[in-house]
Amino acid sequence: LTYLLEFLKAEAGAIILERGGEFFIPSSLGIKDTNTILSNPNLWKFFEKREVQKLSLDKDLEIDGLLLSIIPKEVYSFPLLYKEVPLGLLVVGTTQEISERQLQTLEMCIQSLSISLNNSITYDQLQKLAANDPLTGLYNRRFGLQRLSEEFSRSIRSQMPLGILMFDIDHFKRVNDTYGHAAGDRVLINVAKIATMAARKGDFVIRYGGEEFIMILPGAGKKDCLFIGERLRHMVEESVVQTAEAQMKVTISVGFVSYPEYAVDDEHALTKAADEALYLAKERGRNMVIYAP
Repeated sequence: LTYLLEFLKAEAGAIILERGGEFFIPSSLGIKDTNTILSNPNLWKFFEKREVQKLSLDKDLEIDGLLLSIIPKEVYSFPLLYKEVPLGLLVVGTTQEISERQLQTLEMCIQSLSISLNNSITYDQLQKLAANDPLTGLYNRRFGLQRLSEEFSRSIRSQMPLGILMFDIDHFKRVNDTYGHAAGDRVLINVAKIATMAARKGDFVIRYGGEEFIMILPGAGKKDCLFIGERLRHMVEESVVQTAEAQMKVTISVGFVSYPEYAVDDEHALTKAADEALYLAKERGRNMVIYAP
């Protein structure tokens, strides 16, 4: 970052990266308060466009309190892409005009920076990627069901209960059709984050497929599952998803079951029972929590 700012004779800049639906700033210079950048609602618009943008200072950025003692003449947002996959943004502010030649050279430097950022993923992170859904960061279906099988075997051995919540987003297709798939992704990420917050220590959440999720609750009986399911439902209902175009609110339907109160032979039957309860919740009007029939 220091080299890039020196090359442009720029006074301020920041590398902004995205992970799991959240932005963070690993490196910045000349910035008074990085939270001012991260709270800017236009970040997602810049990130999703994937192109160099010269920012309109009166609309796109609040300069007062953002940069140190300078009033920038130009502010640019450069996408950080690796094989067309967006990693984040480079934002640069300068009191001098940036020439076309400087911009062309900078774009080549940014390509090298993007490769370095991508290569910084460690082996441990790659192992995590094999087990996690790339959009939400939750366990993917394959790895999550493997964990469920282990927990079911442990429940049988220890005679401890095991709860399952299966939930999905109500009218999710309507979100995609109305606001687009990028907005739909933001909703999925938000619900996944809330589910992680609602879970207890030792619980885990799986992205089962599409807009459907499973929460595994070791040691949770029927009352515990109902309490956590209602907490989750309420938290999602109260949340707001902000995009560049709209504010969105969604609800979820939840089906749940607890072993051994609900007697089954294996984890597949337990999952099926939770799925049937979810179907019943949707049939009865959605935005509710229902125990397996």
